[in-house]
Amino acid sequence: MTNTWLIEKLVCKASQNGLTNTVCDVHWRYVKSLTSNGKEYSVNNNGIVRLSSPDPNSFTNYENLTKTQVVTWVQTILGTEYISEMDTRLSNRITDISTQIILDLPFEN
Repeated sequence: MTNTWLIEKLVCKASQNGLTNTVCDVHWRYVKSLTSNGKEYSVNNNGIVRLSSPDPNSFTNYENLTKTQVVTWVQTILGTEYISEMDTRLSNRITDISTQIILDLPFEN
């Protein structure tokens, strides 16, 4: 199984604490994928995290943000316990759907 963090949108304030384009909300998606018997399966969880006011001493300009930095913000806010529970839930779900089969109906409609 592979895990992928996606950042779908950054909501910003034009000006805050003397800084411009400060990120206040991060829209994220966590995707778990599996290829089994030539078929691809994926499940995901998504959400929004709200960031606290930026610290001018450690502020990164919007155009210099990296995906790694933003994912780290999301992971820090969500916490390891939540992420672990989410990962387990998605692992169970993808295992469940990847082992299901669809059979023809044994009768006519």
